[in-house]
Amino acid sequence: MNISKREKILLAILVILLGSYSFYNFIASPYLDEINLLKQDLNNKTTELKNVNISKSEIEDIQKEIKALHAKIWTVTERFFPSYEQEKIITLLDKMLKDSNLDGYSMSFIPVEIIDIYEEKDNNSNNEGETLLNEIADIYFSPDDKKQNKENKENNEKNNGEQKPIKLKKASVSIYFRGSYNGIINFLKKIEHYNKKIIVSSLNINVSNDEKDYLNGSIILDLYSIKKLHKQDTEYLAWDYDNDYGKNNPFYYQDNSVRFDELYIEDFVMTVKPESSVMPTVTIKQNSDYKNETFIYADNKGIENIEIEVISKDDKYYYKYKTEDMSYPNDYNNSIEFMPNNDFIYMTIYTHERNSREDISGCNIKASNLTDKSMIIRVINDDKNRPRVTVIKKGNIIIKD
Repeated sequence: MNISKREKILLAILVILLGSYSFYNFIASPYLDEINLLKQDLNNKTTELKNVNISKSEIEDIQKEIKALHAKIWTVTERFFPSYEQEKIITLLDKMLKDSNLDGYSMSFIPVEIIDIYEEKDNNSNNEGETLLNEIADIYFSPDDKKQNKENKENNEKNNGEQKPIKLKKASVSIYFRGSYNGIINFLKKIEHYNKKIIVSSLNINVSNDEKDYLNGSIILDLYSIKKLHKQDTEYLAWDYDNDYGKNNPFYYQDNSVRFDELYIEDFVMTVKPESSVMPTVTIKQNSDYKNETFIYADNKGIENIEIEVISKDDKYYYKYKTEDMSYPNDYNNSIEFMPNNDFIYMTIYTHERNSREDISGCNIKASNLTDKSMIIRVINDDKNRPRVTVIKKGNIIIKD
């Protein structure tokens, strides 16, 4: 059966809209559930740490788990915008349109909507830990941040006994555009690959009356923002409108440090940090795992030994990885099936230059690629003189920086 060009366009649009609908219902909502669970875990671990009767070794174990929870909270919240900045949204979308060779001749904003997502409150819980996120922020952040956290704590005390909502800001943008079919597809891909989730809630396309090869259309995009515990998204928050910008590296401390290829999506993400970080020295996860079920970590003052293996069998792909004390899956004799996001297997390792002579943390990675695809490992921001990351390769593996 022959399908016309118009029918192909409509089918492509339908697939995109179904994907956007699925994100909010099946991904955004679980993200928020996961935030609630992680907050409760962090609360419990901090309460344990305050118990003066526990041993030094137990304190060190709890501190490691708190570091891991910080990393998990970071990864769960990273796909949301940190705030709603209309000028920055305009700049971002305008660049996407221009890079896709689309003429966005009208852009309007629908009033911001506040969405309350309620979490269940345990009436038997200790009130001491209810404002845990703000207490942790007091330790690490600036005086202005501490003042805001104190105000939040007072408000929480006033509302004691009530359900506590997580507040999301939903901002919607309506854009009218003109351009080619390929330009529209490229624009939608840029939205899909952007490191903050942007939802296509509506898309209409018509053939141009002036030129048959051009299309006129309108699109409504939904953007969600949430108040975050950590000082992430620094590039977005400190945007210089006169300069170009790139994607924010969610695991690096400095602004504007990384601009990685927008065309590819990572299959695996790893971080390697100094021991002084609020997060573990090593974390690994599968990139699409919003529940952190594939998340493992190590907190080693020295060198941690890591293994990662990907294999293929009967046109299917499988992976497993481990630190010295943890593995995914737990039974390391097994492997987990996954679908590579690209024509190759893609892993990014975000690291950091050493901050002193005493900073000796790092990792040795034994990477095995036993598949019919190449594997690209990108090591971002490693120390040039004293690298944190060493990769021992087996199979078709390419190391990039």
